[in-house]
Amino acid sequence: MLSDMGAKPTERSILSQICRRLRQRGVWYMKLHGSPMQRRGMPDLLVVFQGKAVFLEVKRPGAQPTPLQAHRLEELRAAGAVAEVVYGWDDVLKILLSMMTPCSASVVS
Repeated sequence: MLSDMGAKPTERSILSQICRRLRQRGVWYMKLHGSPMQRRGMPDLLVVFQGKAVFLEVKRPGAQPTPLQAHRLEELRAAGAVAEVVYGWDDVLKILLSMMTPCSASVVS
């Protein structure tokens, strides 16, 4: 058990925390699961916030997206979506807050 002390959280645990917090705030999201019917390298989450598509690639602290994942994020940005790599809820919150109008800030924070 001592070897787990100070271990970085797993991508799965970070993703679960983000989904829980989005759900608590009533923010619509969908986990994108890789399948033969989906393009490879798609981000982990699709969030719809204030009428805009937000794609989130969840990574452990210090990890980077693969070249294909980075390419997909650029494609999504070019199509007009918000597409970012996040390392935890704080990153998601910053993205959502940056999209908000002053009168709607209390919805997410």
